[in-house]
Amino acid sequence: TNYVTGLFNQVATLYANEQINVTVSDIVIWTSQSPYTSTTSSGMLSQFTAYRQGFNGDLAQLLSYQASGGIAYLDGLCRSNPDYSMSYAGISSTYQNVPTYSWSVMVCTHEFGHLMGSNHTHACAWNGNNTAIDGCYTTEGSCPNPGIPQGGGTIMSYCHLTSAGINLNLGFGPQPGNVIRSEVSNASCLTACSGGSDTCNDGIQNGNETGVDCGGSCVPCDTGGNEGTLVAGHYFESGWDNWTDGGSDCYRYYGSISPEGSYSIRLRDNSGAGSTMFSPSYDFTPYNALDIQFQFYAVNMLPGQSLKINYFNGNTWSTVYSLISGSHFNNNIDYTATLTLTGTLDNNAKIAFECDGSDNNNLVYVDAVVLTGYYGSSLIEDQVQLSINPLHKTRIVDDNTLKDVQVYPNPALEQVKINAEEKILEVHIYSMEGKLLKALSPNDASTTIQIDEFNSGVLLFEIKTEESQTIEKIIKL
Repeated sequence: TNYVTGLFNQVATLYANEQINVTVSDIVIWTSQSPYTSTTSSGMLSQFTAYRQGFNGDLAQLLSYQASGGIAYLDGLCRSNPDYSMSYAGISSTYQNVPTYSWSVMVCTHEFGHLMGSNHTHACAWNGNNTAIDGCYTTEGSCPNPGIPQGGGTIMSYCHLTSAGINLNLGFGPQPGNVIRSEVSNASCLTACSGGSDTCNDGIQNGNETGVDCGGSCVPCDTGGNEGTLVAGHYFESGWDNWTDGGSDCYRYYGSISPEGSYSIRLRDNSGAGSTMFSPSYDFTPYNALDIQFQFYAVNMLPGQSLKINYFNGNTWSTVYSLISGSHFNNNIDYTATLTLTGTLDNNAKIAFECDGSDNNNLVYVDAVVLTGYYGSSLIEDQVQLSINPLHKTRIVDDNTLKDVQVYPNPALEQVKINAEEKILEVHIYSMEGKLLKALSPNDASTTIQIDEFNSGVLLFEIKTEESQTIEKIIKL
């Protein structure tokens, strides 16, 4: 308790510096084996939302050593579904008093920042013209990379992955700070930290309530027949999970781009069945509503290109929804989506995801497909509904992030060789001060780069392939 309280006090200090007051409602600590066993941040968040149905407060965060990184939904304040107000932070066993940087303080503050409405600083969402504030990571969207900031990055950046680092003296920075202050001041469900009282209709589980906005001194909990039944969950960690590979433009991918865990299904191009992943058959006839929940991540999808969700009714296939690039989603952002089908559902039914791009550079990674059926849904008309939310992840890049890229020798005197399993699109070489020294576009699976022109010291190689990105430190002799 003392450690978590002390850690939160540092987080609260950073928010107080932004004129935002935050306080702890509850600290819940496991004294027995916890149910959170995932080794990925997204898996930990999924288990957190599944296990804890509501909480006492406006936002919730699971802290653990179990999985590195962090993850949160965007715009988590005053959400009717408390799942979207929850986050995960993979902390370490130590922290530093601010403004000294420490990972634990930064990741907790960063994930709460997403819940309070802020995008990453490398998102194409700033400056009044949908450009990025910094380029400490691949831009989220299709805007140019503005480069690494000289004075260090701010809290919502990924500059901890670069030589620039994150400077906590800079706080959130003007634009993210303004977004968060605006979101907090306009959040109707919030009360002042020094006063106010719990209510029965604030979208969270308070005091003696037995559920969100129900029980205790509030209205009884709804016990109607609208409980969901898990039909199937497919995560592709141990194989295809009985799904079918449609062809050459569909394969099971291993790597850091996977939205959940280490494996996902990568779709590309627009070769029809060849760009499609097909589910096994299901019997949906007991249900009158079906939720198709999935996570996805797009790379190089052009505006107007799409990810199609197709449905087989036992006789014919039809496209029930098309997620359009530039409208429903942007590149280089993790999303979770739920497609709800209602009305008469079928036996021998199947689900399929299809990439509708234009060439092999247009990629979509699909993961964590969960099907939930509802017996007593009040939605009885034949219709399709979609909800989609950015699922922001804070990634830690380490030596094992990309197992399919080799950079050698290290140390090196004159040349560095890079080998990859797919085409190497870009290589940017930076000094430790963040200065760009050289930029190359090999467009091949292997390349040799001359470095004899550089002074001795540490060089940062930012390597972008068709499906991955990593940063490697090379010692120049």
